[in-house]
Amino acid sequence: MPDTQSIFQDFTNEWITREDGLPSHQIHDVLCLNKMLWMSTPNGLVVYDSEKVKVLNQKQGLLTHGIRTLTQDNNKILVCSDRGVDIIDSKTQQLLNQVSTVEQGLGWCQTAVKIASNRYLLACANGLRCWDVKDDSVTKLDSLLDKEFIISMAGYGSYINLILGKGSGLWLYSNGVLERYSPLNLADYGTIRAIIQQGPWVWLITDSVVVQRIKISCTRAES
Repeated sequence: MPDTQSIFQDFTNEWITREDGLPSHQIHDVLCLNKMLWMSTPNGLVVYDSEKVKVLNQKQGLLTHGIRTLTQDNNKILVCSDRGVDIIDSKTQQLLNQVSTVEQGLGWCQTAVKIASNRYLLACANGLRCWDVKDDSVTKLDSLLDKEFIISMAGYGSYINLILGKGSGLWLYSNGVLERYSPLNLADYGTIRAIIQQGPWVWLITDSVVVQRIKISCTRAES
């Protein structure tokens, strides 16, 4: 068994605080891309390059300063917030596109995942939607999730996406088809409360604090 101390001896801790320029001590999400650390906070989007902290907000064209989650799409970052989604070029830090889910009557956008070129699933407070960036349209996918609070999503491109609705539970979206997903071995663990993605694995947090792993594949979800 490897020595834990030897594994971590080459790593150093670095603290980033309000004194360094953080707009808040509360960090909602973190993404590392192009040697930059991106952090979502209630008071703006933070970009840290190991030397200085930069905060992006409405002054740079973002919909709001209340940032919820961050998702990577190649060199682009989907910034989900209390008012919608901003797409930012991670290299230039310039705003590329945006959509206001509040103006669409959907409330905040909790997270977004890519399902095709220029198309994204949006998990909103008042339903699941598909955003086509090219023609700037927001459309419904299924009437059952039309008004439901979408807690979270996870997935890769157009292959497979897992969607968690507050009232209806787990759904599977694949190749344009949305259907309920109910693995038998998850029933014993209680209600699923959250989806957390780490690499090719999705971690399901349930009532009994049991973490169930589901591997994302191009054909099906393997529990």
